[in-house]
Amino acid sequence: MDDPSGAFEIIFKQNHKALTSLAYDLIGDADAAKDVVQDVFYKLWKRKAEVSLEASIVGYLRQATTHASYNYVQQKQNRLRIISGLMWPDKPVSGTEPGIYQEMEAKVQRAIEKLPPKCKVIFLLSRHEQMKYREIAEHLNISLKTVENQMGIALEKLRNDLKPYLTREFIIPALVLLLVYMTLKIIL
Repeated sequence: MDDPSGAFEIIFKQNHKALTSLAYDLIGDADAAKDVVQDVFYKLWKRKAEVSLEASIVGYLRQATTHASYNYVQQKQNRLRIISGLMWPDKPVSGTEPGIYQEMEAKVQRAIEKLPPKCKVIFLLSRHEQMKYREIAEHLNISLKTVENQMGIALEKLRNDLKPYLTREFIIPALVLLLVYMTLKIIL
């Protein structure tokens, strides 16, 4: 498990920050993004004898990070689905629940509407039109870095706008999980 040439360490230092940023854009959780990237590098380290540490490694790392991030999000959504299935019956217990759900959806939509115009367009192209960052950059004739920065701004603003609704004082804990699920659904 030695790396006498130091190639692995160089690759790690050159790519760690960008890969963590990529994972954060996809996941929206800084700690989880760091964990995903750490896992990608760990798996690369375990397979370093099989993988060529050349220029193409950057593309491999980006793809591996994207894949690992999507897996993380999918697993999180599955957990939320299981939890929501246990907590919310198929039929509302009383007539008030559908109104609360609609109110929560409206709050998320208002948070999206409050985004600055450029952020909103880029966010909607990414999350609703399923366009990749590079496609958005080409479509809007802007740099890839601008798309990445604007998405970071959009996600941060959405988290900040929705944070007050994630308290127990606002709604019962079961509905907090619903809001988290809805937020993930929109942000992803």
